Amino acid sequence: SCAVIVPRAGNSLVVSVRSCDPELKPAGKFCERFVFGGGRRAAGGVNALPAAELDHFVLQFFQYFAAPAV
Repeated sequence: SCAVIVPRAGNSLVVSVRSCDPELKPAGKFCERFVFGGGRRAAGGVNALPAAELDHFVLQFFQYFAAPAV
């Protein structure tokens, strides 16, 4: 799985997420944890992630996608 993070105006970031295992680890479900986040199984994103939340996003990303599927 991967995420592409791009800065945008207003001290926020646009995040695009792709899941390498969309059936067990849907990208959209992960992105829904964040305000302005959502998507589908294979692809999701966050339209305006506050820059101050980047470390939290990265930690959550690795925990979600690295954890064994339940």
